[in-house]
Amino acid sequence: GLLLVRGVTRKVLSAVNYLTRKPVPFTQMPEGVFFNMKDMPQDAYDNVIEVKLSDAPAKLPNRSKWIM
Repeated sequence: GLLLVRGVTRKVLSAVNYLTRKPVPFTQMPEGVFFNMKDMPQDAYDNVIEVKLSDAPAKLPNRSKWIM
């Protein structure tokens, strides 16, 4: 599944599973950051994603640029 986190105004540099340290695929869009949870352990009580953010704001096009 996907996890959407809204309100992220800085650029996401990386995302990793906190326990396994494996990268978590993500896509940053104007609506927020979508994290792909398909490789996260299904039997875990909690899944924690460690996200590294830049100091600079994210430069994302307006929503209309994403619609085809």
